[in-house]
Amino acid sequence: MIERVFIPKPDARWQIPGIYSFPEDGQKKWPAFLIVHGYMSYKEGDGLFQGMLADRLAKAGIASLRIDCTSMGENRNDRRDYTYPNLLADVETAYNDMLKRPEIDSSRIGLIGHSLGGKLVCLSAHLNPFCIVTLNGAATDREIPTTRTNPMFQNHWVNDEYTIVPCSDGRHELLYKSFNDSAEGYSVAESMKDYPGHLVVVVGMADPTLPPQISLEFFDEYPGKKKTLLKIEEANHTFNAKTGDYTKVHEMNDKLTAILKEICDQR
Repeated sequence: MIERVFIPKPDARWQIPGIYSFPEDGQKKWPAFLIVHGYMSYKEGDGLFQGMLADRLAKAGIASLRIDCTSMGENRNDRRDYTYPNLLADVETAYNDMLKRPEIDSSRIGLIGHSLGGKLVCLSAHLNPFCIVTLNGAATDREIPTTRTNPMFQNHWVNDEYTIVPCSDGRHELLYKSFNDSAEGYSVAESMKDYPGHLVVVVGMADPTLPPQISLEFFDEYPGKKKTLLKIEEANHTFNAKTGDYTKVHEMNDKLTAILKEICDQR
């Protein structure tokens, strides 16, 4: 069962568009996950794999909400507001909406983030989700290697203010330098150091966008005892979704859903 929503956001001109996916088994108080997209992406971007993940979770009795963050996809907020504080406020606003939903078990709401979304959900650990999942997440406080040839990361700022980002799916998106500047002061290690829930780190082992070592080191250095590592061999940054071959997406979805189902049942 699908429900499209537009979630009011405090102190914002525009609402947050989202899609709830609910199981069809007729029960209530499902566990649920908020799915957060990555850098310059949107809820139906990255080869549609987030929607496919939502469908797979629903079949296992787990609800989900995937959203368009500030100025992306259907979100009509201004691109100048595409900053870390606003993106984190998107996550918190959507999470709070899930807390109020009668269909959802408020004690079993988790966060799933892909790429930049992986960093955002880790920085949102203070919301006390019962589980945090990163999918090829940029969950690091270190400088990400600049030797990458991906044009999305080769920014040439006009008047030291903005640039045009060529996305891997053919779009060109406006990006203001305020996004980079706004990242200062945020620490994944600090946000996660006392996190009591379960951490799941999913790594596409052939990811050319964010080196797999970033996720592997994040997992190894995370001090919590409740953690699970899932490696998907021969999978790139979007688990090959943009190639049209969904073999690795299905593999990731099946294995991750089994892990999350077990975590939910233990809660």
